[in-house]
Amino acid sequence: MIEDAPREMWGFSGLMGAYAILGNRIGGKPATPPMWIPKRKSMWFYLSSREHYAVTSEAIESGETMSEWIRNAVRKAAKC
Repeated sequence: MIEDAPREMWGFSGLMGAYAILGNRIGGKPATPPMWIPKRKSMWFYLSSREHYAVTSEAIESGETMSEWIRNAVRKAAKC
């Protein structure tokens, strides 16, 4: 197994190297690298500071939270 192979042959360090060397099977099961789920970004990540300010002021004027205002704006746009 992987312990028999010299460390230089692992390619990557750690488990990913073990998956690369062993190929298609580990312990009778197909070898697949562990999946990492990226952290979800907030909606403000995608807006510029100018857009953020515009959304904030529009939401305050309409008496809604920013999330509600954006949700309603998207719904209105989807109906068109």
